[in-house]
Amino acid sequence: MKYYIEEITDCKVVYMRRIGQYGKENYALMSKMKAWADTNGLLSEEAVIYGIALDNPQLTKPTECRYDVCLLTLNIESIESDSQISVRKLNGGRYAVFTIEHTADAIANFWQSFSTEVYSCGVTMDISRPIMERYSVKMVANGLCEMCVPVMPLEVRSRFKFNTVGLFTTDNKATVDFYTKAFGFTTSWDGEQPNVEMALGEMRIILFPRDAFEQMVSQKFQYPQGLNGTMELSFDVPSFADVDKEYQNALNNGAKSVLPPTTEPWGQRTCYVADPDGNLIEIGSFVEE
Repeated sequence: MKYYIEEITDCKVVYMRRIGQYGKENYALMSKMKAWADTNGLLSEEAVIYGIALDNPQLTKPTECRYDVCLLTLNIESIESDSQISVRKLNGGRYAVFTIEHTADAIANFWQSFSTEVYSCGVTMDISRPIMERYSVKMVANGLCEMCVPVMPLEVRSRFKFNTVGLFTTDNKATVDFYTKAFGFTTSWDGEQPNVEMALGEMRIILFPRDAFEQMVSQKFQYPQGLNGTMELSFDVPSFADVDKEYQNALNNGAKSVLPPTTEPWGQRTCYVADPDGNLIEIGSFVEE
């Protein structure tokens, strides 16, 4: 996907905000802002609307997630807050800007794949700032919009990028069968090579036989017996019901139960199972439907 780097300057915007689980209500807020801007003669060709999800629903309770729709337009300095809109500064900075089609499917696809796109571009995302959807009136008229991903300045770019999770196995075939059937990972492994790479969206897991690794590094290792309580793999699913469903699916495909689905005091429904080598796997959600 093509992109360019833009230094967005700080600017004054008018905005509307809603607090609650992200979904169709965000689109309703966008429509409300457009109607307000049109009524007040502010939806000119130079106008730009930003949609900004300020919180990560994996870290913030869905009921507390904030979503802003911001308007940047001519004569912005003369606009004051009223009962429908407020005024604030839109913080700028360095962004990787991706141009996509202005369709619900294209926007949803970007949100599902943006981490892979950013990684392939060789830039480092700045997770302290939110991604901004940018809809300029001129671009939307041509069926396009932009996704502005905050990135680190070159001089402070991280030295490392997290690559993958590696598991050292006693039986590659059993582990491949488990993760492909229970979680939907895909692999091109031929069943012969010692190194296995599996993918699920932007997530990668590599497998390597324990004995082959010991031979490679000329060292012997001690491995946990039974359950491996030193690490976990964590998977998010859409809802509480999916936690229960995927827990049972994992058991049906050979997982060992560690913790049945449980709703925790902090609002998450979670469960734990173990893979064929005893590695812990968490399946959880913060969304109760």
